[in-house]
Amino acid sequence: MQGSSRPDRTLLDAAALCRHLLGEGSVHAFLAEHRSALFPDELFADLFPTNRGRPSVPSDVIATVMVLQALEGLSDRQAVRRLETDIAWKAAAGLALTDEAFHPTVLVLWRNKLRASDRPQRIFDAVRAVIAGSGVIAGRTRRALDSTVLDDAVQLVWAVEDLGLKLSAEQADAVALLALVAGQDVEPADGPGRWRIAQRTAPDRVVSTNDPESRHTHKTDHAYRDGFKAHVAAEPETGLVTDCDLTPGNTSDADAAPGLIDDEPEGTVVLGDSAYGAGEFRDHLERSAKTAVIKPPPLRPAVPGGFDLDDFEIDAEAATMTCPAGITVVLTAKGRATFGAHCRACPLRSLCTTARGGRKILLHPHHRHLAAARAQARTEEFELVYRRWRPMVERTLAWLTRGTNRKLRYRGVERNQLWWAHRCAAVNLQRLITLGLIRRNDDGWAIA
Repeated sequence: MQGSSRPDRTLLDAAALCRHLLGEGSVHAFLAEHRSALFPDELFADLFPTNRGRPSVPSDVIATVMVLQALEGLSDRQAVRRLETDIAWKAAAGLALTDEAFHPTVLVLWRNKLRASDRPQRIFDAVRAVIAGSGVIAGRTRRALDSTVLDDAVQLVWAVEDLGLKLSAEQADAVALLALVAGQDVEPADGPGRWRIAQRTAPDRVVSTNDPESRHTHKTDHAYRDGFKAHVAAEPETGLVTDCDLTPGNTSDADAAPGLIDDEPEGTVVLGDSAYGAGEFRDHLERSAKTAVIKPPPLRPAVPGGFDLDDFEIDAEAATMTCPAGITVVLTAKGRATFGAHCRACPLRSLCTTARGGRKILLHPHHRHLAAARAQARTEEFELVYRRWRPMVERTLAWLTRGTNRKLRYRGVERNQLWWAHRCAAVNLQRLITLGLIRRNDDGWAIA
């Protein structure tokens, strides 16, 4: 059954005796005063559907510990030890100076319950409700998107080849996973039992026997790592995270982006670098009545220094394409243009194509959005807005990954999604306090 904190203070209540030691404007002081309002019992009631059994640790205590744990980047044992020995933690959680802490496995139990629920990120949502209630981002309609790579929690795991031994189910799973990882890089060679390095890259490549959900990922052409991608949408003026997600490392930013801004109202201005410039995402923004200020991916000419797609004139109504030499051809229903024989004697051929059969162009299904984006990016207004507001989200990511928080502690997407949401909640709370001490009044939350 669900436990509940007592409203009356004990004789040795840490907050009552040591409030002056917490530091004005600290997260600990805020939680000591507003913990019950931020994390009320009803917020977690669905995790305890019956009234039978021993009462759980009160939800406001657990939520407070999870926020402080994420804020300071601690393991479960470290967090519980801090709760038992640190006056600031005791005050934040509403404990007495003499209270002992709960066992670290209680945090595991609560995370399992949260992940299995229909609202696993409710702690982040509770802090987001404070943001909305305080009005700190009211009228601020810009949202900047970005992602960062987080290193996985992989440890080396050895498995042995099945040499005719009878394996347990767990051993068989380990051998099968090892075979999957190794088999991605080899293929049968001449003769039985012979293998060679495969001249290909396996799709959705599994890179770890310890965390099968980890993937190769990179943010530049030269920096490759194994792990996950952490995604955020942030209000650029305040740096507050308005939504977050975590995916396998090979997930594209544009694929993760819709979930970060779908709760935003019409008219929201979405800012992002070229990783968010996919036509599909731009179409999504148009259909949801949001404005894209997103850097378009660069065009690559078929010949270095030659003509690119924007040098061709496209008439969508007539379904034709005209090349720089003035030759017009008909576009197929799938958006393909073939210039073929027209290229043979063309004086501009050396700047257009090296293909023996002449220039062929296949338009992207969302060519209209991509062409408009390139035209938009050439305007002075785009440059001013993009350069002023888009880079601010990098500051937010720096706060989130500070210290040891670029290294994940858990395996799998769901466990790390929950940790990332708690980390974003903790940093949001700290940022809110920095912007102006939050207070609770009869009308809700406000910035003092």
